[in-house]
Amino acid sequence: EVTERLEKAHLSVDTVNLLTDGGVPADCDLLIINAPIRDLADDELDMVLECLSVGGHVVYTMSDQLEDLPNLEAMCAAYGMTVADGFIADTQRYYQNNPYLFFPVIDTSVDAAAGLTSDSMVLVYGARGVTLTDPERETVTVSAFLTTSEDGYAIVDENNQTRGTYAVGAVATEEIDDNIF
Repeated sequence: EVTERLEKAHLSVDTVNLLTDGGVPADCDLLIINAPIRDLADDELDMVLECLSVGGHVVYTMSDQLEDLPNLEAMCAAYGMTVADGFIADTQRYYQNNPYLFFPVIDTSVDAAAGLTSDSMVLVYGARGVTLTDPERETVTVSAFLTTSEDGYAIVDENNQTRGTYAVGAVATEEIDDNIF
């Protein structure tokens, strides 16, 4: 369904196997890592980080599974996002008596949400989330554009719940030197 929508927007879409295709293709404008159920291999992680370091664009949508994906988590951490354990819920902004189904707070000052208005509504269900931390490099800026209220929770099970504000939509940008040979 995502592929169909992208193609309807006149975007060229292709599947990439980083290992067998020799890395991220040179003509790739946007690499989408969509809900992976397996982690990147170490060399795949290196390829993605290399792509990002020279100005490449990556969209990573986390799986709705609670799988251990240390390399994808390392990629997020490098850009100032620590993946929260569990699914994200919000006991203040929930819908239909289900805290896993909630309306996140939208920050329209972040470019990723600039097309939304202050009265826009987004409904999220079964989300994974991140907390913002310091990126590995000073050239990286990270901003959340969809967050829970302060009554958000990362829930692994009934005995493992952590209250806090979690981002369910965030963007990291890096200022790079285009004059590097």
